[in-house]
Amino acid sequence: AMRVTAAELLPETPQILLGHSMGGNLATNYVLRLHASSAVPQPLRGLALSGSMFLPQNPPRRHQVFAAWLTGYLVPWLTIAAPVRSEHLTRDAAARQASQDDPLKHGRISLYLATQLLAQGRFALDHAAEIRLPTLVMHGQDDPITSFRASESFALRVGSNARFVPFEKMLHEIFHEADRDLVVRELIDWIDSLDLEQTSSRPMETIERRHDIGPRNHRAS
Repeated sequence: AMRVTAAELLPETPQILLGHSMGGNLATNYVLRLHASSAVPQPLRGLALSGSMFLPQNPPRRHQVFAAWLTGYLVPWLTIAAPVRSEHLTRDAAARQASQDDPLKHGRISLYLATQLLAQGRFALDHAAEIRLPTLVMHGQDDPITSFRASESFALRVGSNARFVPFEKMLHEIFHEADRDLVVRELIDWIDSLDLEQTSSRPMETIERRHDIGPRNHRAS
């Protein structure tokens, strides 16, 4: 519905999907399940990901995931404590304080949602090669929440259509780090490189593979 509304309000504006953390998991699975017959009049032109939760930093064992999934299936409303420490999000003091003061922040998650995130994260990794969109994958190298290596593996599996960009000394929320301008500039440069006007009339499935995975690495001061 959001993409349909955006297409109605901005019919000449190309659409790029950006997902962070759990949103990266969701955005990737959305693209993998998107059909050419979609009701959205504007096709997607790119996928940008930040700190995607394909796997947590310390993934549980398979028998633990199964036990949690079964419990979540039987009692989907059951929630468990899953606090996120603000010092794990960013090194920027102001951003940390804003996170701590956020009245909508809570530290719980349902077992059903938690196990679905794990299952769909693995699905995204297993089916990454099916993605035909230009894809930007960004991740902080010191992220203690989501797996940096999983994002790197995802980009490799997508292939030459992906650009993987690690950011040294950055944690989970790279857009809230002190050197966030590096991240924003990388995103803008990638969007500028897509040649959106040239590809605007072509369906998603036929967009050329044009972005190589390179050794690019950004250092945070």
